[in-house]
Amino acid sequence: MTTFGIFNAVVIALNGLIFPIILGSVSPAVPTNRTELSYYPENDKIEIVYSENFIENTTVYYGACDRHSETTQKKCIIRRVRANFWGASPKVDECNVTLHSESGNFITSRDYSITSLGKDRAILKWLEKPGQKTNVTSHLRFSIVNFSDCTVKTTKLSEDLDQLDKWIPNDLVFYESLSDNYIKGEDDFEVFSFDKMSVNKSSINAEGIASKVGKWLTYPTYLGHLATIFPLSKDQGYLLMEVSHSMESLMTVALIQPNGQRQNLTHIKSVNYPVVSLDNGLIGICAQDMLKDTTMKCTQFKLGDKEINWFSVSNVKRNGRRPAIYNLPMGEGFLMNIFTSDIYYPSIGKYLVKIGLDGKLKQFVDPSPKCSHSDYSSDKIFKDDLGRYCLSTACIAWTEDQYNYLRFFSNCFGLEAFENIS
Repeated sequence: MTTFGIFNAVVIALNGLIFPIILGSVSPAVPTNRTELSYYPENDKIEIVYSENFIENTTVYYGACDRHSETTQKKCIIRRVRANFWGASPKVDECNVTLHSESGNFITSRDYSITSLGKDRAILKWLEKPGQKTNVTSHLRFSIVNFSDCTVKTTKLSEDLDQLDKWIPNDLVFYESLSDNYIKGEDDFEVFSFDKMSVNKSSINAEGIASKVGKWLTYPTYLGHLATIFPLSKDQGYLLMEVSHSMESLMTVALIQPNGQRQNLTHIKSVNYPVVSLDNGLIGICAQDMLKDTTMKCTQFKLGDKEINWFSVSNVKRNGRRPAIYNLPMGEGFLMNIFTSDIYYPSIGKYLVKIGLDGKLKQFVDPSPKCSHSDYSSDKIFKDDLGRYCLSTACIAWTEDQYNYLRFFSNCFGLEAFENIS
C-alpha cells in the first residue's frame, strides 16, 4: 500500500461584504478568505481515521488504514495537512505506519483515534481486541508518530495501561471509562480514565514509555457521559466537567486545583453535550437543553467570579452535532457555529453567529460550503494573525460499510463580513 488517494486543494480569496454594523470595534476592511481541501480514498478497502479533536486551526490530522475487520497487522498512512489562504499548495506531511498486535488479538477497524502532540508529532490510539474469543482482555496501545523523520514509538503491551480502557456497569448500562481528551505537553501527554470512585491517569512520553497508572483524584464520579478535563494555567489547575446519569442530567463544573483539591464552581440541570472555550482568558460553556431541542444553556466567567449566571440561547438546532464556541473579549459574548431555520436567515443551514451575554443572536455570517447532513463533522473557531475570525470544518462521509471521503474547509472573515440581525 503505497498511496491512499489524492488531496485536492482549492484556495479562494473573496472581497468581504460591507455592513453598517460590524462585529466588535471598527477596524480597516480585511478580505474574507477560504481554503478547501479534500481526500478521497482510492477504493473501499481503506478507512479514514480521525477523532473529535483532529483539527487545529488550519491543520487537520488524519489517517488512512487498511480496512480489515479482523487482522493482527494493519498498515496506515498518518497525515498532517497544513492549509493556507495565499494560493500555495497545502503542506502535507505523511508517514507510513504498520501496527502489529503483540497479543495475537485483532486490530479492529474504527477503534482508532488520532490527534496532535507538540510541534511535529501525532498520537494514534488503537486497540487489540479479542474478536469472537471469550475471556480475553483487550489491550490499549498508543503509537507516537514523528513527522520530522517518520519514527514511530509504541507503548508496550501492559496490563497496567489496560486498566484505563474498560466498560463500567451503571444502572444496567455500560460506559467506557477512557477519555479521548488528553492533556498534552510538547513531548508527553496524560491519559485519563473515570470509574465510580476515582479519576486515574498515566503519562506517556514521546518514546512510547507509559508511567504506572495511578489514582489522580479520589471522589465519587458520575457515570453517564464521560467527564472532560481541560488544562488551565499551571497555577490554576484544571477545569472538570461531568454530567450525572440521572433523569435530571445534572452538569457540574469544578476546578481541580494544582494540589488536587476539588472546588465546585457551578451546576445546572437538564443539560447535556457541553462544549467549552478557554479563549481570551475566560471560561465559556454551552450545553444542550434536554427539554428544548432548539435551546442551549450558556455561561461565561473568570475564575474568582462570585456569581456565575446561566442564560438561554434559543433557535439553535444541534442536528446531532456539537457546535464549536469561541469567547469574544470580556462583555462581548460568544461566537458559535449553529444550525438554524430562523426567519432571519435565507435558508436552513450552518452559520457562524455572534451571541450576546443576554442570549440573543446579534450578527451572523455564512461560512459556505457546509458538510452534508449525513456527514460526521468537527469544527474549530479561532482568530488569525490578521484579527479575522475563522471557522474550520472537517466532514467525514461514511456509510455502514465504508468511509467515503474527508473534506476540510477553513473560512476567515473580516469584521465587516458579519451582518446585523435586526
